[in-house]
Amino acid sequence: MVILSAVAYLPLLSQFGFAKWTVLFMSPFAFQESRIALYALWFTAGVFIGAPGLSTGLISRSGTLAKNWKGWIVVCATAYAALSILPKVLLHHGVPLTPTNAVKAVLWVFSCVASCFAFLAAFRGLELQPSRIMDSLSRSAYVMYLVHYVFITWAQKSLMPLPVHAGVKAAIVCASTVALSWLTAQVLIRIPGVKAIV
Repeated sequence: MVILSAVAYLPLLSQFGFAKWTVLFMSPFAFQESRIALYALWFTAGVFIGAPGLSTGLISRSGTLAKNWKGWIVVCATAYAALSILPKVLLHHGVPLTPTNAVKAVLWVFSCVASCFAFLAAFRGLELQPSRIMDSLSRSAYVMYLVHYVFITWAQKSLMPLPVHAGVKAAIVCASTVALSWLTAQVLIRIPGVKAIV
């Protein structure tokens, strides 16, 4: 997935850059042009990973991924720390912007893949007690995945001009996206035709 993600992402990144967005129809339906192939890749990967079901394949509770969830959390944290720190260190030591951005792009791919697998590993490896909230989240997960992009983009855009620390903004965006996606999913899965699909 690191190689496939790099092939899907890096050529478009070199063409469009880190921050070029395109509005689809109207705001907040926007996407980063450099990530469009990456979105398609991970959506396809999700279909293949989930096709055998939760009890078998990569995401089974008895599989290697779930058994090594703690290691994946360490890999995820390490990759994110490298992404956050190394480009700044390079710039501080006088490395030109172009090679620094190349290192940042490669580290971003590693961090993205590590995060995806770490979350999969943790959610499959942790033994959680059954609860109504977690059962509802589980039932709503696919619909939440389909609709979350609108809420996360809207929340990020709304908070961008506010003079608030990035960590606070991230927490607000995360909480509001989960809440609004979950609420939307609760409405949609009560529609008979939608419920049959998801």
